[in-house]
Amino acid sequence: MPEIIEKITKEELETLIRQILEDFIYGREQKVKESSLLERIIRVEEEIKALKEIERTRFEVSDKRFETIQNEIKTYSTKGFEVLEKRLSVMQWLMGASLAFISIIVVILGIYKILVNL
Repeated sequence: MPEIIEKITKEELETLIRQILEDFIYGREQKVKESSLLERIIRVEEEIKALKEIERTRFEVSDKRFETIQNEIKTYSTKGFEVLEKRLSVMQWLMGASLAFISIIVVILGIYKILVNL
């Protein structure tokens, strides 16, 4: 009988120890999983912050680029209008000169016709 009690206590003790170890190991595994999840979450948050910073930098660069392009367009359009204005003033002067020349010729021919008929 004492052997049976010893066996039962020994078996119960082994069962208890196994249960305690299993609970301990399971608890440790859960803590490791939680800590690895926390580390992953932290890494993801850091990556998101880095991506936001990169995105902000890209937007700033693209804004500067658009401003530069806009300034170039203004410069070229102003120069283009100046060139067009010069062309129009030259054309206007040529048209005036041509009209004056034609008027002079008409007057000379009119005078010549009058003189020839006399």
